[in-house]
Amino acid sequence: MLSPIPTPFESSSRALPATGVTPMRERLAAALFGAGVFMPLGLANLPPAWPDSYKAFIVLLLAATVLVPGTFRQVWRAVPAWRSVTAVMLIMIAWVVLPIGLSDGPWRLVDYPSRLLVVPWCAALAWRLRPSIRWLWAGALAGLAGVVGVALWQVMTGIERVHGWSNPLVFAIVTMQLAVLAVYCRPPAWRWAAWCAAAGVVVAIVAMLLSGSRGVVPGVAVLLLSVLLLGRRDRLWLRIGVLALVVLAGGVALATIPALGERSRIDEAVNDAQQIQRGHMDTSIGARLELLGIAGRAIAAHPLTGVGMGQFGAEVRRQPACRMSPAPGWCELGHAHNDLAQWGATLGIPGMLLIALVYGVPLVMFVRMGWRRRAQGSVGPAWAGALVVSGFVLCGMTQSIMAHAATSGLFGMLVGTLLGLAWRDDEPRTGASA
Repeated sequence: MLSPIPTPFESSSRALPATGVTPMRERLAAALFGAGVFMPLGLANLPPAWPDSYKAFIVLLLAATVLVPGTFRQVWRAVPAWRSVTAVMLIMIAWVVLPIGLSDGPWRLVDYPSRLLVVPWCAALAWRLRPSIRWLWAGALAGLAGVVGVALWQVMTGIERVHGWSNPLVFAIVTMQLAVLAVYCRPPAWRWAAWCAAAGVVVAIVAMLLSGSRGVVPGVAVLLLSVLLLGRRDRLWLRIGVLALVVLAGGVALATIPALGERSRIDEAVNDAQQIQRGHMDTSIGARLELLGIAGRAIAAHPLTGVGMGQFGAEVRRQPACRMSPAPGWCELGHAHNDLAQWGATLGIPGMLLIALVYGVPLVMFVRMGWRRRAQGSVGPAWAGALVVSGFVLCGMTQSIMAHAATSGLFGMLVGTLLGLAWRDDEPRTGASA
């Protein structure tokens, strides 16, 4: 007799340490946690659903935490890696809070960086409860369906660049991460899930083109490359063929549909490069180069402290070019559009080192756990987490990830949840000491 098909609402049946918490409370807490993760993913790009869905996620996270007391004490004792991750996030937040407190600065500046606390919080609960990874997969599919709807609606209403409820690059980054989850969190035994994953990748590529967000190209390229390198060897040529067809179809579409080429801004990139060679910097690429130059000078002038949280915009407006009339468009930008430059300019060299640790520590853990479990295949939380963090790192070259509600919140939720699940999967071999 065939076993019943599991649903996204089922948590793992693996035995957990005895804690005095009843199985009913365990299951309820796991369901609350899973539903909390599902909502921000399913509503990620639906205007203006993200803020409310993220608040609901925090409320459900609190409820799940109350149902399983002692979670943090257990994970502290059992998972050394959790202590490392928690230390990195706390030090980063402390380095943000300290100068604000000393200078009586506005505390609203702590909002987005403080979402890094969600990383150890989600990791602890995911390790303790081990909800089904299908919550992430189902949320990603719902979110990608929403992306299709939003993109069609905004294209038909004549919007130049598809942007969801945020800006075009954030829209493309979130869509790319949904595609990662669709690929690496899918149920391996369900054949049709692989087709859903392929559709998710196609949606991510189309969203990238319609939003005109060239900053996600490296992340999407790494996702495609990972599908080739991390999958089963006996199906390598099939995957190569499918990806070649996708790329070919995209190239043909760009060549034959002028409107799509205009939205993707590929010709604009060539024009920007030509304008920069002539000394005209008021272009998209030129603006980023100017911002990097301003950030570099700020780091050189204040190597230990930077100019302060929230002060980069003022530093930009002090530039001689921004005192002219008319001022270049980049004078209105408030952050450096590059993670290392942003954190270095505002918090000095220590800020650069800390943001590198925020990305690097989880990434190393994910890669090590994924490599240890390579015999079990690539689908699972370890490689999903590695691709999620890699995507944020690559997109962080042209965007300040922690400067936006959607990307900072998504980073904390996904990295924390996938770390907790990966530690559980890794336990039989290593005791979770990633």
